[in-house]
Amino acid sequence: MNHIVKVMQAADFAARKHAGQRRKGDGAEPYMNHLVEVASLAAQATDGDLDVVIAALLHDAVEDQGATIEEIAAQFGPKVAGGAKGASGSEVVVGAGPLARHFSM
Repeated sequence: MNHIVKVMQAADFAARKHAGQRRKGDGAEPYMNHLVEVASLAAQATDGDLDVVIAALLHDAVEDQGATIEEIAAQFGPKVAGGAKGASGSEVVVGAGPLARHFSM
């Protein structure tokens, strides 16, 4: 399966898990906007590392929406599942200062 298909499957998974969820604050934009922004930053910071980009899309699915690590591992592989749950390993930092996000891969 090619990279675009995998990213689109992850985006679909994230959108379904976060359907109806809004960001906090005055704008109350759809939560999916945040996930796409983080995935875009992750793609830029890692020169498009597929697993990091997918983990970025899914990084709140377990914590916020009841997805399981096993479900993510079955669909996207153990490396993505580890990144989505923040497992130990090599770390990718996306952003700077208080907005920095750490992805363990």
